[in-house]
Order: sequence, then structure tokens, then C-alpha cells
Amino acid sequence: GGGGKGGPFPGGGGEPEAGSRTTDVLWLAVCFLGIMGSFVIYGLLLEFTTSGGRKLHELSFLFVTSGLYTVTAAAGRYVRQETPTSIPPARFAVLGLTSMGSTFCSVRSLRYVIYPIQVLAKSCKPVPVMIMGAFMGKKYPLRKYINVCLIVAGVGLFMGGGSSKSKKGGGDDDDDGLSASSQAFGILLLFVSLCFDGGTGAYEDKLMSVHSVGPFDLMYNIQLGKTILAGVGLLVFNQVHLFIQMCQDMGFLLVALGLSGA
Repeated sequence: GGGGKGGPFPGGGGEPEAGSRTTDVLWLAVCFLGIMGSFVIYGLLLEFTTSGGRKLHELSFLFVTSGLYTVTAAAGRYVRQETPTSIPPARFAVLGLTSMGSTFCSVRSLRYVIYPIQVLAKSCKPVPVMIMGAFMGKKYPLRKYINVCLIVAGVGLFMGGGSSKSKKGGGDDDDDGLSASSQAFGILLLFVSLCFDGGTGAYEDKLMSVHSVGPFDLMYNIQLGKTILAGVGLLVFNQVHLFIQMCQDMGFLLVALGLSGA
């Protein structure tokens, strides 16, 4: 949660240390349940809104969810009384652009692949982040390379097993060909999304190694940039009517996605 290493008790002694450990365990439980609960709800909602013939309009999705993320981050920044960062807005605009590209490609891919495949592909996110970080001069310990290799190997085994199983299943050749080509395009979009993730993560690391920035302040600035870019995109590409239609069709779901994502 961002507290000091010494815990809430400035002095030594057995009782303060025990209290500090209890507080840490409670926060760990809250954070774990919060992450898992939010992620599961978000995943179920996203799978529902992109299945059964339903399609998300990506810029509308970005505008609504990023707007809710911005409001949440602003509230968190105010409650925690975080000091505004000295990072120039132009650099946050770069982060907003790469983050927006990642989300756009990721949501677009759900027109061609199912949500569990997207989750598996996103598990490989450390690969582009580390590659981009290495290009920017960052050093990683050997253990991190081994961990990433194990993750990628596990994802590869799972995906490979699924492919061979579907091949054994047979079925209509034309349908299989269409499905295979659609899935290949969806995976290509996920690869592009991961490249954007790599740029975002590596550039974030570089900025945070020089500047001090709080978690909600970072979230606020990046998501505000995404909201502005998505809004400009809706206007430039003349897609405001699609945004209105999307809000009419699944406005509640978009809000629920934004809240669970936040």
C-alpha cells in the first residue's frame, strides 16, 4: 500500500513488530482478494460483451473506461494526498498513446479469439517489457530471464495442446480454415498489443527511475491522456454516433467494466 518499511510503530519491541506483521498480512489479503475479484469480474464482463454476436466499439470502450479510471485515480490521489509529479505532460502523453494502442488492439482481438486466449497471450507481457527495457539500457538478473522463459514455455504448451486437440476433432474444412485464419489475425493483434505493453512498461520504468510519482498520480495522468486521445479519436473519425449507440446498447456493462477495471 505504500507505507514505510518500519510499519506504523516507530519504536522497537515485540508487540509493535507483531502488530506491524498483522497489518501487513491483512493488507496482503485485501490486495490479493481485490486483484483476483476485480480481475475475475472484469474478465466475465468482457467475455460477455464480446461473445454471442456482441461487439465492443473500441474507442467508445476506451473513452468510458479510461474516464472512470481517471475519476478513480483523482479520488485516490486526493485521499492519499499524493504530491503531483514533476514528469512533463508530454511524456505522459506518450505513455497514454502506447497504453491506448495496447488496449485498442487487445479489445479488437476479441473479435477473432476467445477471452481465455487473450489472457494467455497477455501472460507473455514480461517478454516485450524486458526486451524494450534492455534496449533502454536496463539490466535484469538471470532469475528474471528464467522466470519469463518458464512462463512462455507454459503458455506455449497450453496453446500447442489446444491446437493439436482441435485438429483431431475434425469438422468442416471451410469452417476450420476460416476459424484458423481469424484466430491467427487475433493473435497478431495480441502480439501488437504486447509490443505496445513493452514500450509502456519500459518507458514507465525509465521515468520512475528519475522522477518520483505516486501510484494514483501515475494512473491519473496516463488514463487522462487515454481519455483525451479516445475522445479526439471519436471526433476525428466521426464515430460519436457509434459511441451513443454503444452507450444505449450496453452502457451499464461499460460502466461495470470501468469500475471493475479501476
